[in-house]
Amino acid sequence: MKKITTLILVFVMLFSFVSCSTEPVGTSTAPGTTETTTTPTGTKTPVAFGVNYTSYVLFAREKLLITATASEGTTWTSSNDAVATVKEGGIVTAVSKGSAEITATSKNGEKAVCKIKVINVADFYTAADITKLVLKKSELDKAVKEELDYMCEYFSEPSEVEREAKDGDTVRATYVGTLKGEDSPFDGGTGTSDIVLGSKQMIDGFEAGLVGAKKGETVTLNLKFPEKYIDSEKDAAAAEKLNGKEVTFVVTVHNVYESKPAELTDALIVKATNSAYKTVAEYTKYVEDSFKDYLKVELAITSGEVKGYDEEMLKLYKDIYLQNTYGTYASMYGMSIEDFVKTYYGLDAKALDEEATKSAKGYLEQLYLCYSLNLTPTEEERQETLKSYMTSIGYTDTVDAFVAAYGEVFAYNYVLTEFALTYVEKTITFDEAN
Repeated sequence: MKKITTLILVFVMLFSFVSCSTEPVGTSTAPGTTETTTTPTGTKTPVAFGVNYTSYVLFAREKLLITATASEGTTWTSSNDAVATVKEGGIVTAVSKGSAEITATSKNGEKAVCKIKVINVADFYTAADITKLVLKKSELDKAVKEELDYMCEYFSEPSEVEREAKDGDTVRATYVGTLKGEDSPFDGGTGTSDIVLGSKQMIDGFEAGLVGAKKGETVTLNLKFPEKYIDSEKDAAAAEKLNGKEVTFVVTVHNVYESKPAELTDALIVKATNSAYKTVAEYTKYVEDSFKDYLKVELAITSGEVKGYDEEMLKLYKDIYLQNTYGTYASMYGMSIEDFVKTYYGLDAKALDEEATKSAKGYLEQLYLCYSLNLTPTEEERQETLKSYMTSIGYTDTVDAFVAAYGEVFAYNYVLTEFALTYVEKTITFDEAN
């Protein structure tokens, strides 16, 4: 699977599968009282009739699956077929710029509405002439070198140094933590660890307090646990007991290590790829092939003109990114995404918003390119595109079985975007001489 295609696929899959949730990201469910369900005790409680989305923003030609709380007997209508059509099962197809209301009507007559907004990609992006674009080998070589350098950095090997510790160093230290007012170390407050200074793996002030320490020194740190403390090695209840508590750590430094990039060798390739590749040359060829397609798509995007972003669509993609990246973990601790990220990653609300915005804009720009090309694959090309994806995930049944399992919406949106990216990769020229 091509790297950039995978990024788009994340969102395409979310469009298809997130629709099964009862409270999708950035939307609310519609009211109603016609259905009932049986609880484990055998009693019946009313279930609101509604749809999973009360609003959504689509590109023209894009599909969306809307689900109702009661599928049996539910009928679907669109207020404006020129903007968006809907068929049985709640499958919506965006037709042209404008607004439409998709109404689900239960067999008992209750109604729930999803407001659809369809945008025209030409209002936000102008594509370059793909046939005139050229990717230079020097640009590919630079990207490949950066990727290999990053891999060497990732597998950096520690080398002991006889100097004061500084940010980025790894310090091997034994620590004993005692809460204010107590005589004995708290549960889990004692240990020996390799601590990367600046990594924020410890509470605020711990790592900074070790900067400047040398081998054999003992440092006393008077700190305070966050008001909403998270520890991946403790359950939520155990971590909660430390919320906001003052603590003193006595830390003895045993060793200071600086990280040196690993040498690019065949052994490193085997380790880094879990034996998928055996030699530097073999892996370099793989990276070159992968990055050639990636850089062609990036060249196509950046050669076009980004005019802006629809604010509703940008928010939708930001919310999807946040939910997909942090939502599950935040809910495990009963926290909001903002509180979780601040506590665990040290990111404030502004930094988190900037991260989500950057990611969402990147995804949107890829989709801008795909939809602006306005390509329509033949049935044969559709089949081949899906077969290629099925092979990449190890799916061995038929295309029809795949579509039935993954959904018409997923298959349609995936083919539309993947086919466009493949066109870009095949069309942009590669200049091996420069």
